[in-house]
Amino acid sequence: MLALIVGQGALAAGPPHAHVVSDQAPSLWEIGIYLYGRKNAYLDIAKWNSIEHPYVIHPGQSLKLQKIPTLSPEQGAAALLEIWCQEFGLPKTCAQRATAPEKITTPSADPVPSTVTKTEAATEAADVPLQTPSSSFGIGPTQVTYNETGLQPISLQLLTAKIATSGKIDDLLRADSFRRWSWGISGYVTATTVSTNTTSASARYLGLNARITYQLPWPTDRWSASISGGWFYTSMWGSIKAPSAIFGFRDQRGPQALAALSRALSSAGSGSIYVKFTPFVDGFEFSSESGELASGMSYTHLLKNRRAIILSIDRSVLNIQLRSHHVSSESFSFGASLAW
Repeated sequence: MLALIVGQGALAAGPPHAHVVSDQAPSLWEIGIYLYGRKNAYLDIAKWNSIEHPYVIHPGQSLKLQKIPTLSPEQGAAALLEIWCQEFGLPKTCAQRATAPEKITTPSADPVPSTVTKTEAATEAADVPLQTPSSSFGIGPTQVTYNETGLQPISLQLLTAKIATSGKIDDLLRADSFRRWSWGISGYVTATTVSTNTTSASARYLGLNARITYQLPWPTDRWSASISGGWFYTSMWGSIKAPSAIFGFRDQRGPQALAALSRALSSAGSGSIYVKFTPFVDGFEFSSESGELASGMSYTHLLKNRRAIILSIDRSVLNIQLRSHHVSSESFSFGASLAW
């Protein structure tokens, strides 16, 4: 975890104010403490390098520094251990070995000795989160109101499973020109029908999303905004004791547009909201009567070992014209996910 200290953690050769991220890619939050001894120094580093929330960095990336680091490597190691003990509750032994950093205005030519060795620092920090997780799995309840021509409204309580994965496009292409771009794939499926307002009905939903996202330049450090485009697919199937009913829909799909706004609430927590629109296509034509409008919010809290807990609320309204039947489905979904 602390290859920042062990390997490439010193100032990079070349420009006088630069830093090369270690092979294990510590977060900007850790780098800020290591170089400057301040918890919020990562905001300055992010601003100098135009890095937006969630501040993802990768090994070998060179960071520009507009201020000379105020801590020596040994002081930085001690500062990190002290912060880790306070923030993440590492073993008490680390608190006994960590020493508070002595701030200085210029890099120390003769660093102040620390009671923490580089090897000890790397060992003790083995379970500190480094960066925003990119995959998640979760489950939660969903309340659905289903309407169809010729049927009374049907209320369903479902249990929904969700899975998602994402990544940075510049990591795939190794091109800094795509550093604001990312990709994401997600899906959901009904695990089981918990209850309905009629004993004659049961239903399952399936949804798949594929998106490309662009992170917009943003004038403040804690706020970030993004726009996405991609493809959405959904189906619903089930059974009901009504001979003339279609009950459900299959293979509804179309392009989607999504806008999101996020805010960093702390060094480990962030919140976001989004709105999404998908017009469904019929063959090669858009259907003016069929589509989905969705919105939601989530809170992400980083844990140890590069994991996170995500709490989310989503609302979706589907309208679909099927032959002589009109189908609508409105859902509220609550979820808790583990990300890694």
